[in-house]
Amino acid sequence: MDIFWIIIIVFGTLYFFIKWLIDLTDKVKKKLEIKNTKTNVVPMKVVNKFFVEGKLEKIGGNILPSKYPDSYIIELKYKDSYYKINDYELYNNSNIGDTISLQLINNIDKNGNIINSSIKKI
Repeated sequence: MDIFWIIIIVFGTLYFFIKWLIDLTDKVKKKLEIKNTKTNVVPMKVVNKFFVEGKLEKIGGNILPSKYPDSYIIELKYKDSYYKINDYELYNNSNIGDTISLQLINNIDKNGNIINSSIKKI
């Protein structure tokens, strides 16, 4: 019966190592696909905003409880594409329907296709 647990631990470790290696190769492939990064300051319309309170976890017991941070999420729209940003200042200073200027970052491959995009506060 002891050999059974050793085999389970070895196969489990091997599985997680192979999974980590596959994730690492996917990440490297994605970085190699990026040919150009294009940044623009664009006006985005606030479509929705919502607050998610941080959850209290007692993983460490009552001695070391931990709390996840609160999320102030704003849903934005630009050219029929939706984006989300988690920012306290933008959440408090904007209302639904307002237009705010943010920096749009597009990663483009060699064929001109957008691989991924993100937004940042100016």
